[in-house]
Amino acid sequence: MFLIDVFKHLPHWLAKALHLIHDLVPEETLAKGVELVKAAADKFEEHELRRAWVLEELMKVGLGENVARLVIELAVSLVKKETNQAIDAGAAAGQ
Repeated sequence: MFLIDVFKHLPHWLAKALHLIHDLVPEETLAKGVELVKAAADKFEEHELRRAWVLEELMKVGLGENVARLVIELAVSLVKKETNQAIDAGAAAGQ
């Protein structure tokens, strides 16, 4: 039962962790991460290549690998949220 509870609450805990990271990461760094994630989506087909390229670019601007990986996760979640909102707005306009 313990494992079921852990997996049941995992998305909630991850969301809280990403929110905490968002509060700790400077806006300029996050904006750069979002910019790079969007550029990688246009530049590469494969998910792994996208992440590797964004990681490399963030490390070039002086972020450590672990911080860069956290910025990538946060940037991806923001881009997905932005994309979903645009889809929802388009669907609402079409109704």
